[in-house]
Amino acid sequence: MNKVILILSLLTVCLLQVFQVYALESENEAPALKLSKWLMNGPVKIEFDKKDKDADKKLFAIVFWGTWSSSCRDAVPLLMYLQKQYRDKGLKIIAVTREDENSVTKFIESNQTINFGIVLDDQSISTLTYMGESRIFPKVFIIGNGNQILWSGEAIDLSTVLDKFYSGRFNLSKQREISKLSQELQIAMLQSKNELVRSIAQRILEIDAEDGFAFRTMMFAYENDDKADEAIQFMSKMIKENQKIARFNFIKIDFIARYPVFTKELLPMAETFLTNFADNPAELNNLAWSLIDRFPYLPGTLEVAWKAADKACKAVEKNGTGEQKSAYLNTMALIYYKCGMLQPAIDTQKKVSSLLKDNAAVQRNSALSLAYYESALKMQQQLSNSR
Repeated sequence: MNKVILILSLLTVCLLQVFQVYALESENEAPALKLSKWLMNGPVKIEFDKKDKDADKKLFAIVFWGTWSSSCRDAVPLLMYLQKQYRDKGLKIIAVTREDENSVTKFIESNQTINFGIVLDDQSISTLTYMGESRIFPKVFIIGNGNQILWSGEAIDLSTVLDKFYSGRFNLSKQREISKLSQELQIAMLQSKNELVRSIAQRILEIDAEDGFAFRTMMFAYENDDKADEAIQFMSKMIKENQKIARFNFIKIDFIARYPVFTKELLPMAETFLTNFADNPAELNNLAWSLIDRFPYLPGTLEVAWKAADKACKAVEKNGTGEQKSAYLNTMALIYYKCGMLQPAIDTQKKVSSLLKDNAAVQRNSALSLAYYESALKMQQQLSNSR
């Protein structure tokens, strides 16, 4: 037993050393990237011109990424959206991979609309310099402020960080404090000290309630200790105290889907969401889709989903982008289908197909949905005639 304890202690020390040696914190100077070959939208130089009056808004998001990872592949639409949204503000996203060139080239060939840079790191030098022993992919490092690392984290949190930066809410000194606590948090997780994990995560959330990693880690620790009741109470408290942070609601929706005993909390939360995000069509659409996707047979979800999708569609009807209209109408078509209104579902899905004709993925997915709705209508007519 003493030998086991000694071995575990030595492993802990090694892990501590790994994090201390390799972890790059906020305000660290960003090491130069040593890359081998640009495969798409490059080369991109990471440089800051002090004479540029907008230099303080210039950001580089370095994403350590790979086509072998489903999480990395799933992040591509988000990265494309963020690159398009913030390109004019000075953002450049660069995906760095240490895969072989053939694998990446095949992926690019089937995803030719990608608008961010993709570059090889075939010697793994840059990946190891930034990531160390971390196996979190896709991992993002934001470089700005004259070549400083401003933030590092999971790609899922990138949109929140960019929104804070470009809206003037990003605080570098607070982020440095969070960075150190996040390292402590990772070590506590490796040691399976769930009470300590919750304590550190809570300290992070007191500094920044929007920190996604701390929130998810808190939830993991609660669930790992079979404390679902405390988890739901924690989420409800966070939602009440941060009514304009949408993703807390979606984390709770996901939690309720996995713990149906809390289903009674879903619809009241969703109705409140409709009010709090009445002027945010993107979040309304997300709510509608989440309800019909995660709770396809729960009474009441269709009604709330309809309200959310209808508001979203009306909000972008005149001045919305093609991407917005396509996404929201796609949700509306599914709601029509769920309600048994097959012809309106078909008509709405045809509108989706008429948008973004140069987007192969949208056209492909829309065509599949349209064919499904048309087959359902045909079946309905056949069954009706046979009676």
